[in-house]
Amino acid sequence: MSKSKNLLYPEKWLSRASTGVRVACELRMRIISGLIESGTILSENKLAAEFSVSRSPIREALKILASEKIIRLERMGAVVIGLTEKEIGEIYDVRLVMETFVFEQLGRANVDELVTDLSKILEMMKVSIKYKDADEFSFQDVLFHETIVRSINH
Repeated sequence: MSKSKNLLYPEKWLSRASTGVRVACELRMRIISGLIESGTILSENKLAAEFSVSRSPIREALKILASEKIIRLERMGAVVIGLTEKEIGEIYDVRLVMETFVFEQLGRANVDELVTDLSKILEMMKVSIKYKDADEFSFQDVLFHETIVRSINH
């Protein structure tokens, strides 16, 4: 898969993943973000050309997304099913429950080390903004939230 600044999914997270998994992650992000709309037909040949890979990893990616019911496989490719408003709402509900739990736990903890760790991550985010590195910013953003969750040993 060729390096492209147009990728939504941070490459650092996928450094050890197969090409098919990397393509699936990128397509999933594009579908969830609305960049690829529900009803769009995905062609193996067009995707292979876009990602500069053979059709085998594309087939692997499409099978992964079909198993998640994000797309529907058809004879001539795949059709994007996407997420319903209800499913998107459920994702936000789960996030709210998780974050509420984490902050309740943090209220009882010594957060000095956490503050130091988060400050370092925020500095990295500032650097990524300065150099317009969206991939690095996304990575640091998720790392920020993961660091908070891990600080309560979860």
